[in-house]
Amino acid sequence: MKRKLSHPRLVLALLVLFGALFGVSWVYGQGNLARTPLAGPNDSAAPVAAPLGTAFTYQGELQDQSQAANGVYDFSFRLFDGPNPLSDNPVGTPVAVNGVDVVDGIFTVELDFGASPFTGEARWLEISVARTGGSLTTLSPTQPLTAVPYALYGEDADANPANELNTGINFTGTTLQITDAGGTLSQNLGTFNGNLIVTTNGRLGVREPSPITDVQITQSDGLIGGTGGLTFSRSTNWKIMHTGSHLSFVENNVRRSYIETGTGNYVITSDVALKKDVQPLGGVLDGVMQLQPVQYHYLTQSEDAAQNYGFIAQDVAGVFPELARTAEDGTMGLAYTDFGVLAIASIQEQQAQIDALQRENEALRAELDEIRLMVGQGTISAGGAPPTGLSVAASQPGGFVASSMNAWSALLLLSVVLAGVMLMWNRQQRGQAS
Repeated sequence: MKRKLSHPRLVLALLVLFGALFGVSWVYGQGNLARTPLAGPNDSAAPVAAPLGTAFTYQGELQDQSQAANGVYDFSFRLFDGPNPLSDNPVGTPVAVNGVDVVDGIFTVELDFGASPFTGEARWLEISVARTGGSLTTLSPTQPLTAVPYALYGEDADANPANELNTGINFTGTTLQITDAGGTLSQNLGTFNGNLIVTTNGRLGVREPSPITDVQITQSDGLIGGTGGLTFSRSTNWKIMHTGSHLSFVENNVRRSYIETGTGNYVITSDVALKKDVQPLGGVLDGVMQLQPVQYHYLTQSEDAAQNYGFIAQDVAGVFPELARTAEDGTMGLAYTDFGVLAIASIQEQQAQIDALQRENEALRAELDEIRLMVGQGTISAGGAPPTGLSVAASQPGGFVASSMNAWSALLLLSVVLAGVMLMWNRQQRGQAS
């Protein structure tokens, strides 16, 4: 809106008239004040409190020709049930407020649409304005009305005492009692649909009327694919439930593990019916020998806390990648339950090597016994027969050659025996080292 004040003399005359009226009113008020005695503390007459009206104060900022407006303006206000006056519906009767002084663009008016437009739905205020005596210009956009006017909605329009809320709110056990002019309403907050129970001592029971612990759940069933138990859902459904014999951990209706009743053992399901692609593990001893057990503290532990024994996940992943796991946050962990399988496989592999060494030692021992027997047979007594292989030398005259050959044979056999003993000892040392 672009308008310019063209009658400064008229405005000056209005201001003089306003001042005169104000002076007359002030004098009249002083005269009445002088004639009216003040009420004393013992006077029985009490002032009558004025009822709360439906009017509310609205303050805004107005610009005229892109500058803060100054002067006297006329306003018209309308309510709508939506922000667009072209498509939304008007509510109530328009309110006109004329002769409003606007100073530095700020104006304050009192609007009274009555109580009927404010029934709980949102309302928008349309404002039209003009300099006094001019044509109104509708401003855009409309302004939403917020909390203060809606205090009117809290007033009881029908003045029926039966629906006036009283302050009589009490708890009796788990029963909430609300008393108003129409009577007392009681609601037991401790039982909901007969399945959720909150006791007076703060215990929660689900399908359990008398919980014996802080939270007790009586399952609807014990079937892995049933509705019983406690479910945690995201990309998968994890369920913790009592399956009749054990406390089971179930993923998407497949039991992964359970805590055994009576012993508390943690058991991972391992039935052949639940597995596929089963293959022998193969040799693991060389890899096991590369693992580096360590002792450590977690970052959250103090230095004087007991140290933990284990492995570094990155180190294990370099040898046995299948044992390492990576969580959703990128940190690595280890499936320590699988280390027992590695230990058994390693023991079996090492035992096979020990059995092979024992068989080899038995063969060497048999060879040594045979050599000893041959040495014993090479010794010639006075009346004895010559051993096999020395018959030619023994049949020649003199007997000296036979004795010499027998000595050299004994020395050779002794060397063979010593060599066999050294070989057997060397193999035993290698077996112990491995």
